[in-house]
This record gives sequence, C-alpha cells and structure tokens, in this order.
Amino acid sequence: MLVCFDNPAEMERHSVLRNKKMTCLDAAVVTAMSLERTPELYPTFETIAAYESEDELMFEKEGPYLYGGEIRGDTSVLTFKNYFLRDHSTCARLDYVNVVRGALAEFKKVRNEDRELVEYTSIVCLSAKRLECDPFELGACLKEYREVTGKDTRFVSVAFAESQLKTADPTDPLMFDIAGFDRSTVDIIRAFCDEDSRHF
Repeated sequence: MLVCFDNPAEMERHSVLRNKKMTCLDAAVVTAMSLERTPELYPTFETIAAYESEDELMFEKEGPYLYGGEIRGDTSVLTFKNYFLRDHSTCARLDYVNVVRGALAEFKKVRNEDRELVEYTSIVCLSAKRLECDPFELGACLKEYREVTGKDTRFVSVAFAESQLKTADPTDPLMFDIAGFDRSTVDIIRAFCDEDSRHF
C-alpha cells in the first residue's frame, strides 16, 4: 500500500468536516497509522508527502507530530519519502496523476536494475480539500500501472474537510472516493483495498 499525504501544512490549516477539534492532518495520521497496523493485508507499506523542501516538514504539533520527514505517534513512526513527487510534480501539493506516474516510473526503474520489485496493490491519497484532477486521465494512468505491474491496484482518494468528492473514474470499479472522516473511515478503506473482501 502506498499512502500519500497532501502538503501537511495545508492539511493542518483545515478541520475535519463536522469536527472543529480535529485537523485534517490529525485525521490523516490516524488513518495512515491504523492502516500500517494491518501487515497481513499490506506487506508493503510506504508513505509519501507533497512538499518542496525539508523545511516544510519541520514543525511540531500536539499529539502526533511531524518533524524532519517523520510522523511520530505513541507506538508508530511514519517515515516519508518524496522521491515520486520531487521528480514528477512541480508544486508542493499532491497530484493524483503524478503519484501514479511516479509509482510506475519507480517500478520500471527498479525492474530495469534487476532489484526487488514493489507493486502497490492499493494507493490511498489523503487531503483536506478536493484536489483538481481529471478522473479519466487518472483512470488511464491507473490502467497502465495495472497492466505493467500485473496487479489490480485499487485507488482511494479521501478529502477530510469535504462533504462530497468526485475524483474516481465512474467507469472504474477499483477507484473509490471518501468525503469527511469518522470512526468507520479506516475500516471502509481496509475493506475496499482488501482483494478478498466481499463488501464492495
């Protein structure tokens, strides 16, 4: 599983829908750390964040905090990589299409170097607000990624501060949108990303 954070500073500025006490960054941290604790479903788990420089990651917050490329909680550490976004994005915001393109480029690079391959069976993108995206362009990129890797990769976009979200290609059953955040959000993501789940 590849979990992608929009710019953490941007998510810190927004509250979760109908919960002014929780920032979208808090919700993203809870979501990512909960998903990471399911190794039987996701033997490969990586996180990336959209940012232009290390300085943007160096701030502390109550509870889990983000510092120097890591989020630390009571029992977990999320270490962020930004190699996809550094090479495939021109701004410090998450770009769904470039995330998939970057994952594909990294897969091809590793394959050509005859190193151990990393194929993501699911990609989860976390943001505060809806990010501009052409659903059909994203769907086409995902189709190419699936064809090259041989995986039925699922794609989930979550916007914690929104009441509605339309990012997924409506013709692609392996794409799913989630708006807002509550105690069922992580379970919904798990169920959708589980290849053996019958809930979707």
